[in-house]
Amino acid sequence: MRKYVLQSIVGGSCLLLLAGVGYFALYPHWLAYRHTTQAQQALDRYDLAQAQVHLERVLQLQPSNAEMRFLMARTCRRAANYPTANHHLSEARRLGWVEDMLELEEHLSDAQRQGPSGPNEKVLQALVRARHPEDRAILEALYKGYRNALYLNEATTWLTVWIERYPNDWLPYLWRGDLLQSFRHFDKARADYQRLLELKADCSEAHLHLGQIALANAEESETALHHFRTYLGSHPGDAEALLGIAQCQTNLHHPEAAIATLRELLVQHPEHAAGMRLLAMREMEQGRTEEAVSWLRRAIALVPNDQDTLYQLTLALHRLGQDQEAERYQSRFKELDETSRAAKATLDKILAQPHNASLRCDMGKLLLRIDKTQQAERWFLSALHEDPEHRPTHQALAEYYEKKSNPPARERAEFHRRKAG
Repeated sequence: MRKYVLQSIVGGSCLLLLAGVGYFALYPHWLAYRHTTQAQQALDRYDLAQAQVHLERVLQLQPSNAEMRFLMARTCRRAANYPTANHHLSEARRLGWVEDMLELEEHLSDAQRQGPSGPNEKVLQALVRARHPEDRAILEALYKGYRNALYLNEATTWLTVWIERYPNDWLPYLWRGDLLQSFRHFDKARADYQRLLELKADCSEAHLHLGQIALANAEESETALHHFRTYLGSHPGDAEALLGIAQCQTNLHHPEAAIATLRELLVQHPEHAAGMRLLAMREMEQGRTEEAVSWLRRAIALVPNDQDTLYQLTLALHRLGQDQEAERYQSRFKELDETSRAAKATLDKILAQPHNASLRCDMGKLLLRIDKTQQAERWFLSALHEDPEHRPTHQALAEYYEKKSNPPARERAEFHRRKAG
């Protein structure tokens, strides 16, 4: 009996030991597989941040997995996290990943970061025309590169190629709709967003865009309100959705409801200048001009060169009889309005002559005058993309970077000063 009990104990212990060994041997592989699946699902949703989280867990479990290193490099590059992408691409190369894939990814990184140009541009376009197995990745990089370099017509063209080739892919409809909306081609943009919702019914971003397009026509305010509320359902407290709802309520003659929505917006986003301006307009309509001026002063302190706010502040101050101060704001408004008109005219010229470096430089200078500094910098860099030796652009960039206090900016200023001669 004792011998039987002892054998049972030993046998049970062995089984437990084998189970423990199996658990510690197999569990990490199962966990890595699970995170790989979740990363792919996130990529399918174009949730790059979440995909990186899951890929990081995979690499913690399997640091020598060359394929996952490569996928992490591509994901980081798509998210414009270039230093991290370069690190993982180097690791994938060290671990023996396919050299052709590594070289293609380097081409894609250069095109996306700097804008397609020269031999790199020709190579990528040729690969698309040859229907390379990675043509979706190439088309995405071409679109992002042209968009980042402000070649918006070219960006739209390659999205159209993507859609014609893969009409059931939802992502290019979102991006092309956004570009068309920026050109104010509202009917075409609306068609892209509606097709997007057919392919991906849970794409809440399409509802936000459709709401903005519908809001451009006051008669479509009920439709816009539906889209904004749908978007707000998955993005509670979103500032743009609340602002859109308030504008719809105004168009539908519900001023007090609009005021309540705007106050909710400013509770959640206390420094939302556009919300302050719209609230001030509603307060003026209700005869509360002094309160409106208070909101407008706060808005103009946040965004000193916002034309709409300057215009509304001028009206409110005149209404209060503070004409001298109103004239100062009106003078500034006129200056900005003239500059904005010039910028719009220059943009029309650029669309007709996309490779004219001088026009791109002029656009940057105009945007600087209305304090749109980041956009101005992008236009200057796009001018150098066309003509790396364009002296007026180097001079403008030298002056732009000299106004910044950080050491990298000072180094850039010195570089461009030398190039400007």
